[in-house]
Amino acid sequence: MSPKLLNILLIVTSVVLYIYVISPIYSGGDSIFFEQGQDIKGLIDTRNSHDKVIEIIPSIIKQANDLKVKYESIAPEDREKILTMVPVSVNEIKLMSEIVNIAAESGVPIEDMGIRDKGGEYTVSFVVNTTYSNFKKIITYWENNRRLFTLQSVNFSPGKTEEDNIEFKISFSTYYMK
Repeated sequence: MSPKLLNILLIVTSVVLYIYVISPIYSGGDSIFFEQGQDIKGLIDTRNSHDKVIEIIPSIIKQANDLKVKYESIAPEDREKILTMVPVSVNEIKLMSEIVNIAAESGVPIEDMGIRDKGGEYTVSFVVNTTYSNFKKIITYWENNRRLFTLQSVNFSPGKTEEDNIEFKISFSTYYMK
């Protein structure tokens, strides 16, 4: 091969290499060798986003340590009470049993109970047929229960006479950590 041909071949190879490889890497354009985002600009953007995350890591670690210190300052008895109020997870059968036990303690039977999970919150609804004084009694039992209950709604249908029971439709929420 002649030296002139070799020089021309090297120049043509350099130009082709620049057009199809080097220029797309720096400009972010399309290349037959690299996918979109694998250029220098994409790598710089990725590095910058990682640098931002790295910058906030010390503050996150400090916040985690502060929360750990606060958590450890809570007495074990109080931690147990908190986990009773808002447990880590809820077994639906156990929740239903707890609600029925509260009703049994107050002497008011529950009918048509339904439970629906909303992710971190259970919505419980049921019907009780009782007098107003017994209804107040069952509400008092829920107020004094360790589990956190939020009364959502109470609908009632009075009886035809004063001696008839009132039908109360109750809906409340109880919570768990997710």
